[in-house]
Amino acid sequence: MAPSAEVLETYLQEATRQLYSVDPGTVTVNSVRQHAEEQNDLEKGFFVTQEWKARSKALITDYVVC
Repeated sequence: MAPSAEVLETYLQEATRQLYSVDPGTVTVNSVRQHAEEQNDLEKGFFVTQEWKARSKALITDYVVC
């Protein structure tokens, strides 16, 4: 069973923060998704499923802009 939506959003925010702190110029939506999946033992491609693709893009983009 996958973690709750709130926990998954936290995974994306943390992955965004980690990658951005290392090199802001290399942060992409896909790199954040992959990092979050790897760091949290989620199935590869989890954040590009129909349920999460647009949602994860919006969360990552909003987090970087703020």
